[in-house]
Amino acid sequence: MDFVKKACDIIKNRKSMFWKILISYILISIITLVTLIPFVIKIYEKDIEFNLREYRDLCNNVLSEFVAEINSINNTIQSIHLTEGFRRLILIKQEMKLEDYFYLELARESILTYSCLDNNIADIILMFNNNDIVISKYNTFDNYSNFFEFYSLNNLDMNDNKNGRSIKLYPEIVLESNKYASKDVLPLSFTLYNGYNRYGIAYVFLDKHRLFSPLQYIINNGGYIKVYYNDNLILTKGNTNDFDKYYSVNVMNNDLSLMLTLSIPQGLFYKNYTGIFDLLIQYLELAFLIGIIFALFLTMKRFKPIDELLNSVFESEKVEIKNNDEFELVKYKYKEIRNQNIVKQQQIEFYKKTVENNTIERLLSSKNIHTSIYEVPKIFLGKYIICYFVIEVREDLACDNHTELYYNSIEYL
Repeated sequence: MDFVKKACDIIKNRKSMFWKILISYILISIITLVTLIPFVIKIYEKDIEFNLREYRDLCNNVLSEFVAEINSINNTIQSIHLTEGFRRLILIKQEMKLEDYFYLELARESILTYSCLDNNIADIILMFNNNDIVISKYNTFDNYSNFFEFYSLNNLDMNDNKNGRSIKLYPEIVLESNKYASKDVLPLSFTLYNGYNRYGIAYVFLDKHRLFSPLQYIINNGGYIKVYYNDNLILTKGNTNDFDKYYSVNVMNNDLSLMLTLSIPQGLFYKNYTGIFDLLIQYLELAFLIGIIFALFLTMKRFKPIDELLNSVFESEKVEIKNNDEFELVKYKYKEIRNQNIVKQQQIEFYKKTVENNTIERLLSSKNIHTSIYEVPKIFLGKYIICYFVIEVREDLACDNHTELYYNSIEYL
């Protein structure tokens, strides 16, 4: 409490040097904090790079899982010819017989069983090279005409099955069927082999909204992903029309010539740093407050001798020093004291000269010089006086009541 009271008094009565010292210490505190900003920014940039690497690793894992899923579907669909229904259907080259429809249903059940192994599969459509039979997850067709009346596959080239690739990906489409509501799907084609012989092609339609689910949180919060196959865009998830700024992460898989691009909105990215920013702001505020208190303490300590000096200099004078520069006042007072000292010195020299002249005059006129036993005009030795006596004169009362003078030489040169 005494420190606070004293600080208030000084602040109230001093408006020049005190504030200069205080502001200088506050500036030192601010500069110290400001110099930490580049360091904090560097840490922040390093942390952003670290988080981007984490997102890149996540995208790598997601894309690897997607490729693994495609390979798993391929391995599964390649073994479907071993089932009883498919062994019969592969051999059909002419019109179907009545008993062939039984095998057709067996083949559909096999496809349904295989498709249940992967929840991302929305539908499967299988076509044969030797006939017009088409089998889907939910229906069977003995010719293409019936199939296209039931299904609508816009922007998908169903005849593109002679490309030499066992696996091919197509741009996303809307799969429409009389069996179910339309679905946004990503088509894949798998060339089917019976040994070394190609016997058909299977189109697998993956549910777009189920794919890349580990990235769904980013998509739901304004981000988006794009998947490229042979440098052609085949899939987009999320709103790409937003004008927000993004951090982008690109990963590739050379086995299927796939590239996944993840765009993370900066708002979502910075959301992870909200707690850190709040803590950093609180730290800076606390550091600034401590800096001000420490600056006030140092200012009080440094200004104390100045304040005592001013009080001692002006305690006997009514001088207004509240709004003036303390050092200017001290300088003014020093000049004043110095001038007074010069005047006093001149007076002392005048008095010494007067005493000197008076002493010389008495000596020349053979008059005694009365002085104290401890005060001898030694200042004149070597200048005017070669030798001198100091005689003590004492007046004593004799036995007969007569006064007698006694002389005693106490110093001689």
